[in-house]
Amino acid sequence: MLKKLDYTKIYYYSYLCFAFTLPLSRGSLSFFSIFLLIVWLIEGNLKDKFYNISNNKILIALALFLFWSFLSCFWSENSNEAINKIIKYRYLLLPFIIYTTFDKNHINKAISLFLSGIFISEIISYGVYFGLWQFKHASILSPSPFMMHIDYSIFLAFSSILLLNRLLYNNYTFLTKVIYSIFFLTVTGNLFLQIGRTGQISYMIAIVVLMIIHFRITFKSIIISILTISLISSTAYKISPNFQNRVFKTQNEITTIMQNDLRSSIGIRISFWIVTYNILSQDLKTFLIGTGFGDYSNSMKNQMQNNQNIYTNYKLDTTFISNNHPHNQYLTNLLQSGFIGFSLFLLIFYYILKKQYLTTELKELSILFSVIFLTSCLTEPLLFKQFTLALVSFFIGIFSL
Repeated sequence: MLKKLDYTKIYYYSYLCFAFTLPLSRGSLSFFSIFLLIVWLIEGNLKDKFYNISNNKILIALALFLFWSFLSCFWSENSNEAINKIIKYRYLLLPFIIYTTFDKNHINKAISLFLSGIFISEIISYGVYFGLWQFKHASILSPSPFMMHIDYSIFLAFSSILLLNRLLYNNYTFLTKVIYSIFFLTVTGNLFLQIGRTGQISYMIAIVVLMIIHFRITFKSIIISILTISLISSTAYKISPNFQNRVFKTQNEITTIMQNDLRSSIGIRISFWIVTYNILSQDLKTFLIGTGFGDYSNSMKNQMQNNQNIYTNYKLDTTFISNNHPHNQYLTNLLQSGFIGFSLFLLIFYYILKKQYLTTELKELSILFSVIFLTSCLTEPLLFKQFTLALVSFFIGIFSL
């Protein structure tokens, strides 16, 4: 009976549903992360699948990262935390499944459905912002309907830069470009209605990279980048009270940081850099293999308690630092699995950027996605978060094809 199943159709519709619900539903992401793995195993041909995977450098790097992360659970004293975190990495199995079962000809359709999901989330977000309706935890101050505002800002930043990149191509019809232009404006506007600075900053950096891609490093690309960023940011500042408030807050936080007061959103992130550096510099073993996959909080807490003299020159939120993740994917990797784990994480994106793609547009999309994601990792551990973990897993799979 199982042999009679049309696995091609099962994968096809599953991927399209996954792409569409990627910005919309935690339940759908959880379901498909397990369902696709089960179908993949039931289908069989595992020997051929593993052989194909072994010839893909992106997936080899990902497999090494997963293996080392799993291995680091064994020198973690907090086994419960290690297990809870490693279970979330099941989403990172998705690229292996996509690579061995997804038809390259359907990439554009999957990306279009992802954008359709963004469009629906936008309608809900704008409705909440303008007081037309209420939706879950979203509010006028934080109109993010399905996920945390930081995560949503990353989704919006990537969607906006994807649309802007398409507008710079001539292989789309005039009507399609008109639709993309309107969609681009609404997505970008929504990005700056959010209170998530992470997506906004990564977006600005991605614009510079986009201009360099299309116009190289020339006087023209520099001017266009400056004008584009200035236009978007000044317009956002004038029309978005949320963006104004975040700008004022950033200015105030920088002022307090200059006075060695790190009790703020940005200050806390700087604190984690300082504390992580002191932990990793204790000995070579800790630097290379980390403190264990579940012990990042314990190591932070012990560092703060046992070395208070180091931090006397700073005003720190010691309680927050001792009980939270480092708010940075790179610091998290270094603490969990050391420089080895950190290097393997970056190796994945090195091969994504190095790969030759079917089309120039897909190549550029891989670069822009990597810029958005890797920049955002500086302020949040995105592999801890379901939506961003599912996002990177899906697109690693797409880029591996």
